[in-house]
Formats: sequence, structure tokens, C-alpha cells
Amino acid sequence: MKDRMASIESEINDFFSVAEEKEHKRFSERYNFDFARELPMEGRYEWVRLTE
Repeated sequence: MKDRMASIESEINDFFSVAEEKEHKRFSERYNFDFARELPMEGRYEWVRLTE
């Protein structure tokens, strides 16, 4: 039973990891911003750093 639960948990983790990667790529392409590195990319938007 524990092996089956571990297998299911692994499948769920893999599923959500793939989904998260797809969303990250989609947002990066849409907003031309690398959210993982917090850096703007070339594209249609011009990102400007705000100061406090």
C-alpha cells in the first residue's frame, strides 16, 4: 500500500511540475519577463524598475 501511495504522489508531483513549467513559459512569452530570474526579456513591453 505504501508503494502505491508513493507512486501516486510521484505521479501527482510530476504532473504539477510539468504544468508549472508550461505556465512559467507561457507567462514569460506573454509578458517578456523571466520570473525565475526576475529579469526583463526582449519583447513588446519595456520594463522599468520602480524605486521606493
